[in-house]
Amino acid sequence: MHEFNGGKNFIGLSLGSFACIGLIIRDFIGSKKKLSDKPSNSFSKIKTSWVSASLGLGAIMFGLHSMFTDSSTIMRWVVDGYPNYGPDPVPWGSITIFAMGMGLLMSTNAKLSTSFLMYIVGCFSCVIVYFIPSWIGYYAGLVLGAYFMAITPYLIRSAIIHNPGRTLFTAMIIYNIFCLAHVWVVAYEFVPGGPLARERTNWILIFMMTFIGFSVHNAASIVENLKTTQLQKIRSIRNYTRLLESDTQRIIMGNRDLWQYISEDLGYYVDYGPGPAKHTWGCAILSKFPIINSTHHLLPSPVGELACAIHATLNIYGQHVDFIVSHNGQEENLLDRELQTTELARIMRESPNPFVFLGYVVTAPFQHVYHILFDDGHINDIDPSEMSRWCEYIGFRGLKRISFARVSHGHITDTEIQAGKFLVVNDSNNISNNDLNKQVQKDHYPASMQFPEMFYNEGIRGHRYDDTYPRYFE
Repeated sequence: MHEFNGGKNFIGLSLGSFACIGLIIRDFIGSKKKLSDKPSNSFSKIKTSWVSASLGLGAIMFGLHSMFTDSSTIMRWVVDGYPNYGPDPVPWGSITIFAMGMGLLMSTNAKLSTSFLMYIVGCFSCVIVYFIPSWIGYYAGLVLGAYFMAITPYLIRSAIIHNPGRTLFTAMIIYNIFCLAHVWVVAYEFVPGGPLARERTNWILIFMMTFIGFSVHNAASIVENLKTTQLQKIRSIRNYTRLLESDTQRIIMGNRDLWQYISEDLGYYVDYGPGPAKHTWGCAILSKFPIINSTHHLLPSPVGELACAIHATLNIYGQHVDFIVSHNGQEENLLDRELQTTELARIMRESPNPFVFLGYVVTAPFQHVYHILFDDGHINDIDPSEMSRWCEYIGFRGLKRISFARVSHGHITDTEIQAGKFLVVNDSNNISNNDLNKQVQKDHYPASMQFPEMFYNEGIRGHRYDDTYPRYFE
């Protein structure tokens, strides 16, 4: 995060530099004994393996980085749909920190921390985190975090008694392999050999806990002898917003819970969507209206990357309205896109409520996949006359459409912003399909229903309307 996003890189680098200088000066003046490549006398008789020490150190660094560098990350590993959503970062993030602190306190009991029983408890907790969502998974995550903190000092200690060059180098290689694998489980389509890691987070966790187990034996032997450019801009969103490729609780995304920040700062309800253990790039919902129920879907993806969707029911002024947000497959995988869109159409067709679709479909208007979505899903295109769209589509049913706008992205994302305004009606059966797409002047509606004037012409902050937008409908 750079300074505009609230990042403190300069402060962090300064403190780190001062610390390094302090260490250099300390060693130079001889106030502390200089580190040596040879083990100290107190460990000279300990027969331990530098390889297992490196494996454990690399694994524990990855475990802490991928699950616990933010107090809400472990919650996103076990997130589920409403009403069984699980804990919110506020206030439960403080409980995560407390549990990790208790684990660090437990590390003062070396025999307990490095015992085989505690290792089994840690492994069992990891299994629950992966397989059981919501509150039970979170409670297991607290236990896992406490265990990680309890053994970390001993895994570090087991590594530093060996040749620091080869031991720490190997540990960093192991850590980076884990980080890459953490990407490959989702982005397997873009890397050589990536399909081998397709949706294999379970393999990563198995290797992580196994490597830790190897090193715990070493640690026990030694014991016997001795933690947004775009963020600020996204804050201007309106009543309901869908976000795609939004799973930021990954190492490559910085483990930053941006959507919780927005929801707390602006008073939105949030559904984070499928978490890091679901092998998708993610999709999320931010809503000014209460989320009554939501279901996370992993769409059929036999060829390419796993696609995700959220089907949510919102209480909008006392009326239930359904929404779907989705991120479908790549252009190259037609079978995936057909199967995924067919499933989305089924969900929309079977819902009795008014419906809004907001998704990334990867098709040109009026092609085969387009017809599956709108015809089979029994929804209307927000603007069927717009032929230049490719991936982003908005559909609706049982609501009165007021307007549609396309806005330049202003460096928030790599695609445009599409926005629609709808009016909730008491009886959706009274909405006439006659002249459904007849356009009117914006003065047809009161100012409160019109899009903001600030985005006309040159716009503001890099955002401006497309030349022929907004469009208003009768």
